[in-house]
Amino acid sequence: MRWVFWILGALLIVVAVAGVTFALKPRLYLLTFGGVGVAVLAAYCAVWFRGTRTGSVCISFVAIGLFLSLLDPYVLLTEARERTSFEGSWSYKYYYVDDRDLGYAPQGGIVAESRKYFGDHLDYDVTYSIDANGHRLTAASSDPGAENVLFMGDSFTFGMGLNDDQTLPQLFSKFTDGRYKVINFGVPNYGLHQVVRSLETGRADSLLAKGKVYIVYTAIADHARRAAAAHAWGAQGPVYELGDDGMAIYRGNLHSAFARTIVKTLYRSLFFSHFVLPRVSENAVQNPVPLYIGLVKRARQLAEEKYHAAFIMIFWDDNEPLEPRVKAALDEANIAYIPITAIIPDVLAKSSIYRITPMDGHPTEAANRLIAAYLAKRFGGGTIAQ
Repeated sequence: MRWVFWILGALLIVVAVAGVTFALKPRLYLLTFGGVGVAVLAAYCAVWFRGTRTGSVCISFVAIGLFLSLLDPYVLLTEARERTSFEGSWSYKYYYVDDRDLGYAPQGGIVAESRKYFGDHLDYDVTYSIDANGHRLTAASSDPGAENVLFMGDSFTFGMGLNDDQTLPQLFSKFTDGRYKVINFGVPNYGLHQVVRSLETGRADSLLAKGKVYIVYTAIADHARRAAAAHAWGAQGPVYELGDDGMAIYRGNLHSAFARTIVKTLYRSLFFSHFVLPRVSENAVQNPVPLYIGLVKRARQLAEEKYHAAFIMIFWDDNEPLEPRVKAALDEANIAYIPITAIIPDVLAKSSIYRITPMDGHPTEAANRLIAAYLAKRFGGGTIAQ
């Protein structure tokens, strides 16, 4: 019966390692915890099977486990001066929840701090406030008959690296004297496919005032790659295919909730997040642009037919590698958009003013002020529709 006690001991080690990992929730060193667990369990089994071939194999696994445990610290040490790191409750508490349609979404009713470093340099130190509906907090009109302006997009719209009063939706609300019911639907890492799915599923319907609806979509060229799941974090999101009429058609979700959980978990290892996951789906789709154009058409269709809304597309034509192809495709399809260079002519020449840092391309408050002022003038001048 001695083998029963050996098995119970092995199970106890597994439970202990899993319990410590769950309790500490390592953000960067998941592989280290796993490697140490493998080494400890293998050492225990080497003692159990000492003097046998199995015991020799277990000793090999001790070495493997120790090797794996060093990979995350190795990445940190070798790239400490060239890597991005985050601090603050926004990073460590994982304020996102699974979403059946969109893949993930921010939790509602939270206030969290976020600090971003590039090496030893502090890029920003800000606070994000999320309202009860899971949207970036935006002070706007509470008039039940007000007209609605929905700002949709990714971290540019959300205001990554900015405080609540510096975001594009908030500045627009300020410049229009709070006349509109303004909602910030921007979520970091979202793409146009999530914007379209939000419109299809009526995410805004219960939040709208009784007035007209306007939709402002902030576009970047990388949204084409995101819609084609060309990023590892694209495992969390809806899937669209291009229909015969050139319109994007919803086909379900890319992966199951279980698969999304696995991807999120692996991102908590520096080694996996830096070397493995980015290569899983890169170059997955050679030409994602046609699908993106189909999504733009679908978004416009939903805006016009479902919400009787003007769809205003602001496109950051800022020399991103995929940008010329996306811009050419938009022009060929006769899709109206407002290039950011038309709003901020010196956006490329003066990136230090309009980008948070050279390594962080998110818009600054200065950029958002110019965009918000431009939109406020268009709205006030009656030239909203496109």
